[in-house]
Amino acid sequence: MKRPQSLLFFIVTSLLALLPAISLAEIAASSAAPSIVGVRTQDFDYAALAQLVVGLVLVLLLFVVLAWLVKRSGVAGGFAHSRMKVISTLPLGARERAVLVQVGDRQLLLGVAPGRVSLLQSFDKPVIEETQPAPAFSKWLNRAVAEQQSSSRKQTDQAETDVASPSGGERG
Repeated sequence: MKRPQSLLFFIVTSLLALLPAISLAEIAASSAAPSIVGVRTQDFDYAALAQLVVGLVLVLLLFVVLAWLVKRSGVAGGFAHSRMKVISTLPLGARERAVLVQVGDRQLLLGVAPGRVSLLQSFDKPVIEETQPAPAFSKWLNRAVAEQQSSSRKQTDQAETDVASPSGGERG
């Protein structure tokens, strides 16, 4: 499936590539047609073509933005509340893999190859429990900063206690 940005790029470059061909066709048509004295041939309207191209680009841009918004909002996510989930995937070759799928209360081990899906094993009890998603980077960063601050506080407290109570007692 092509990404919308690459499709938009293809359409815009195709239209821009046609501009010289349209211009050459206009020149050839005007030179081949017999000209009558006093009758002016109509010039090619570049402003209308530019308006058409800008309008097309804006419509395509609007389409890409709306598709992105629908994808981000999750409105089109029909499988989001499904009772079927992929638990784990294991690559077996360049294009083959084993996939563990949770379907209701059962887990199915599937062999997936190009153009073919085979049931390898069916499990009534879960073989692998569903893993929790990894914490977000911001949570990880906050935890790391908190650990760094607590360790620096411990070092500061240790240095203050070392200064306050000299070891070894006084000499006389």
